[in-house]
Amino acid sequence: TEVTTVDEEQPYSYDADATDDDVGDNLTFSLQPPTPGWLSVNPSTGVVSGTPPVDDTSSYTVTVRVTDDSAAYDEQTYALDILNINDPPQITGQSPLDVDEDNSLLIQLSDITYTDVDNAPEDMTLTVTDGDNYSVAANTITPDLNYSGALLVNVELSDPDSTTNGQIDVTVNPVNDPPVFVSVPKDSICVNQPYLYVFWVNDPDKNDLTYSVPEIPGWLTFSASDSSVTGTPGVSDVGIDTLVARAYDGTVYIDTTVYIEITTCNNIPYFTSVPSEEVDEDADYEYNIVVYDDDPDDIPNLEISAPILPGWLDLDTDNSILSGTPTND
Repeated sequence: TEVTTVDEEQPYSYDADATDDDVGDNLTFSLQPPTPGWLSVNPSTGVVSGTPPVDDTSSYTVTVRVTDDSAAYDEQTYALDILNINDPPQITGQSPLDVDEDNSLLIQLSDITYTDVDNAPEDMTLTVTDGDNYSVAANTITPDLNYSGALLVNVELSDPDSTTNGQIDVTVNPVNDPPVFVSVPKDSICVNQPYLYVFWVNDPDKNDLTYSVPEIPGWLTFSASDSSVTGTPGVSDVGIDTLVARAYDGTVYIDTTVYIEITTCNNIPYFTSVPSEEVDEDADYEYNIVVYDDDPDDIPNLEISAPILPGWLDLDTDNSILSGTPTND
């Protein structure tokens, strides 16, 4: 029985059988025109074969002739229909695509070139899929934070019946990321207490940073070698001072402003005199007490007391003298 159909681009084969009552006659097979160029017959075996090319969806009339040694022949004619099958689309190129670092890009069908012999452009769909170094929402890609350079984006090109996977190139343009101050400065200090602020700055681009202080109180000193400010405020500095610290990455300046409140915090008074710890019995003992307070305004108001004293010692609070004579008792 004749094989009367074949899919386009698929191998076709039909074995045409013939017999001859004259024993010993050689039989020769041939195809009679019109015959498609892709179809042929084996003259000895009668096998008709070939592969219809892409887009060949014709119907052919095939005539197979068998001839014996006496030139007598017989013919078999049948219709051969080539069935259309969907050819998947093929991506053939793309437009140049680029996006700035830390921004997003919508990828569309119009950004690529493709071929599809079976379908119209309105039947095509481009879908962006997951990949490395980017995230995707619908067909919008967002490169990973601070990523720059070449980016391969995975896509699927689909017609109504098939899908082709591919990749397109996107260039992510580097963009300078400004440095960020991460250290937290102290914003209050007592008079006569040391102040220290070390600049800690993060730069996503790992640039070499330069530090400066566009505005600094007179009691503070900036050290460029270790990116710090130090100092000790005095009584005359009481109030609120402004410190502006600056970091420069070679492209942009970033400032942080600190408002430092200086207050007259109470400092604990302390002894500067050293008492004698030995005295002979029946000998006079005297200790002149000297104290100091880092809050100068408190010095006139200092009071000296001795909650615990041996019976032979007396404290002269007016003159800050501790004196007495131990007996041999």
